[in-house]
Formats: sequence, C-alpha cells, structure tokens
Amino acid sequence: MLRNLSTLEIEAVSKTVDRLLKKREVVAMCAYGSQVAGYATKDSDYDVILVLRPFVQRIKYYYLKGEVDCSALVVDPKTIENDCNKSTFGEFVAGRLLNSYSPIQGKDFLKENEVAFKKRVIIEGLSDAIVDYMQFACEINFPLSYFLFEKLKKRAAIYPPVIYSYSRTYGDGLVATNLAASLDGFRAAALELQEEQAVWFDGKLDVVRIVPWKKGFHGGVSGRIGAAASYTSKSLRQYAIHGYAGRVSPSVVRREVISKISRSRDSSKLPERIRNPRNDWTIPGSKLFVSSKDWLRDLIRYMGFEEQSCDISKSSLGEIYTTADFYTLRDPATKKEFSAVVKRFNDIRGMKWGVLNLWSLKNADFTVNPAERLYREFRASRELREFGLATPGIIAVFFPQKLTVTKFIRGSDLSKVEASYLDGKTDELSPIFAFGQDLAVMHNNGYCMGDTKPSNAIYSDEDSRIYFVDLEQSHAEGNKTWDLAEFIYYSVRFTLRQERARKLISAFVQGYLEKTEDTKAVEEAGSLRYRAPFQAFIAPNVMTAVRQDLKK
Repeated sequence: MLRNLSTLEIEAVSKTVDRLLKKREVVAMCAYGSQVAGYATKDSDYDVILVLRPFVQRIKYYYLKGEVDCSALVVDPKTIENDCNKSTFGEFVAGRLLNSYSPIQGKDFLKENEVAFKKRVIIEGLSDAIVDYMQFACEINFPLSYFLFEKLKKRAAIYPPVIYSYSRTYGDGLVATNLAASLDGFRAAALELQEEQAVWFDGKLDVVRIVPWKKGFHGGVSGRIGAAASYTSKSLRQYAIHGYAGRVSPSVVRREVISKISRSRDSSKLPERIRNPRNDWTIPGSKLFVSSKDWLRDLIRYMGFEEQSCDISKSSLGEIYTTADFYTLRDPATKKEFSAVVKRFNDIRGMKWGVLNLWSLKNADFTVNPAERLYREFRASRELREFGLATPGIIAVFFPQKLTVTKFIRGSDLSKVEASYLDGKTDELSPIFAFGQDLAVMHNNGYCMGDTKPSNAIYSDEDSRIYFVDLEQSHAEGNKTWDLAEFIYYSVRFTLRQERARKLISAFVQGYLEKTEDTKAVEEAGSLRYRAPFQAFIAPNVMTAVRQDLKK
C-alpha cells in the first residue's frame, strides 16, 4: 500500500545521498517507485529525485550504496521546471511525478511542478479526444483517472520496461491508494484550468469537460499530425535523456538491464484501465461505447440479454433513404423484450444532404460528416429536453460505428398526418399546430432544427406530444427562416389541393406565431431564396396560395 517514508528511512536515504551534496543547496527531494507505491521487495533500491542548486550536469543518475541503496536522479531546478511545463526533456523527469511519491524536502516546489505537469497532461488528453472524436468530445465526461491512465499507456508504449512498475502500482491490491495519491495532483490541476476558463471541472464527480471551441484544442488531419509529431518527439527525447542521464559504468548498466528484463518477465501485462483508459468515459444520460467491435453483441449484453438465446428482428423505418432501422430483442424463455431505433451516421444514404447542400448552400449549415452529425443529434436531443421539448432518449452511442440506439416512439410522423389531411381522410391539424408551437420554442432558445422535413417529427399517441426524432442537422444559432421554409414547402409538394394546402400551412404558422413574435422569419420564408430549392415540386397554384398566406 501507499506509504510515506518513516523517519528512520528518511535519515537513511539522506545519509546515502549526502555525498552528492558537496555544499550545494537541496531545493527538493522525494522518494518514488516501489518503496512508496507498496510493491518493494527486500532487494529493492530507494528511488529518489534530488533537486540541487547549482548542478552543472543538469540531469544525471547515481546508483549509491549505503545504509540503504539508492537510485538517485539528480537534476537542477530549471531542468525539472522546464520538463514539467514544456516537456523539454521528453518528460523523463516530469513523468516520475505522475504517480505517488513521498516528499522529503521542498514539498511545495514538488507540488507546484507536479500540478504544472498534470495541467499539461489534461490538455493533452483533451486534445487527443478532439482529434479522434471532433465536436462529440464536447459531450464527454472525462474522469481524472483517464488522464493518468492515458498518459501511462503512452509512456509504456515509448519505454516498455515501465510496464512492470505500472502493473504493480495499479494492480488489484494497490490501485485504490496509489490512484488516490495521483489524483490529488490532477484535482489541483483541473481546478487551476477551470479558473483559467480552459475546462469545466466537477469536483464532486472528479470529471472534466471541454469548453467548446477553446483555443488550444485542435482536431482534424492537422491535429492528428501534430499529435503524432509531438508523441514522436517526446519518445526520441526521452530515450536521448535516458542515455545522457545514465552516464555510469558498464557493470551498473548491466545490472539495471538484467533487473528490468527480469521484472518484465514477471509481469503479465498492463491493467485493463491503462490498456483501455477511454472505457471510463461517460456521456450524459446514455452509455458510450468507445472500442466496440460488434455493436449488436455489445448492445445485447448491455441490455441484459443472453447472446445465445436472444432473438433479433430488424425492419426498415421511414423513407427509402433513411439511415435508421427498427430492432427488437426478445428472450423466448423469459419473454423479456426490448425495442429501439438504430441509426447509422456512416451510412452512404446520409449523402442525401450532399445534394441538398448544393441547392441551399446559403440557407442552412448542412453537414455530411458522420461524427459531426452524430454530435449534433446527441447534443440537440439532450438540450431540447432542457427547453421543455420532447425527444426520444438516446440509450447508447457506439462511436466506432457512428451509431446511436434510441428509444422507439409510437405514433405517426407528421408526413403521414399531412397526407391524411391533404387526401381528405381527416380534418385534424392539431399536430401541425403543435409542431409550429414547439419549433418556435426551439427558436426562442437559440436553436434551429436544420432539417424540418415533416417525417422528422412524430406525434405520439401515448402522450399527445410532438417528438423531434431526426436532429442530425440541428445546431445553435442556425437559420430560423430555413426551418420554416423547409417544413412549409416540403409539406405541400406533389399536391394539387390548394385550399387544403393553404389551411395546413396556416395551422403551422399560427402555432408558430402563438409562441413567438418573430413575423419577419415567416415573411422571409416566402422569398425566392428559400422557395427555389422546392419550386419544381410544388404546383403553381399551391405555391401562389402559400406565398400569399405567408405575406399576411
């Protein structure tokens, strides 16, 4: 278990390293490694960092025999400061402050540099997430442990001999105490970053969230190249510094190499949380899968079904180009059943937006990027509920497949409601009026749906509410007029029933204006700019009637 050195041990370590002082000032000293983390054997040295002023060599290893044997890494103050703040030495020194250590002298100096290093580790971890997850990273809760384990994973890849110490330090018997000791520094680092408005930090849950679009975070190809270059640079510097700092006799080198090889053979592999640190990520109200290779199998397990006995049925939903399917899982023995909508954002059918984007480039901010569409849908699904609007709950997100599993809403999508009305089968327009009201509420809160096709809203039979079910083009600060225009013109295409078309649109507009006083957006919806993409599909008499109604 984690421990601070006893008074007798401190005295013994101090005596052993005393020969190195030579009247120089001891700025700081600490013990780290097996003796502190709790996995030392009777033959284990005391690993020590000794900060001396002055120290012209800047950084050097010493293997010392004495009352207790010590492996002392001696550095000058600037070396450890630069490595913690700038990775000047490939984190060769700073990396030792990632894990538990026991201060002997200069506790404040050590803590200050530990926190500076861990601030940089947090920013690095968030930047990596944005490179891989783009905007969706802004929805993720990053536990403090992720930053530690992600960094240890990288360090183990650069320098495999550390696998032994990491596997022992964070193995089953020692992980709790050693993790708690390391997280103290990460907690202080996160608080400082929050004060600098670089991140959001929840001190109760120990989770960090990204401040959207904060400078310093980079995604895309350039971000990936930059991250790879930084990783390679640190690797090379760390190996170079290891050689430079270890300027000792061949016999000592031989002893250390044999020791590391022996320990590596004894250890099996890194603990699961270091191998896959991203598995600890969470998202609000849903389950996030970051490394799933078989999403359906993982969903079956997550929902509590036995894979061997689970019956699976699948059917298509909506229009021919929809990217969503209806799935049902059943256990014949227990009669347990689960139904959900599975939407694939990687599906090529989503390229429908590539065409519409060419038609309406100036009207709406469409995107065909799968990760961005998934992010928009997830964020809108969560945030619209905060405005009092209804969206189906997203049960799970499988990010490798760019796929969501969403609660199935029983009801009629508005395209079917409209078809029944336009065909004269019903005079019911209350769902259309309600949609207008809810769209106004969305707009009043600074949000736009982006794709207001009638089929993207469902009128629920169970609670008589409108559910927004396709939100992959939604975003804050969008074009309200485009939302209105798309719904209006999509609703009356391919019909010759002028009067019914006019009354349908009138119900929608009345509902909208009941919740907002923004008549300008309604009037603009009738302009050529917004009707042009749809004009070829709407009968001239219907278009004229709709335009006249919008002018009122």
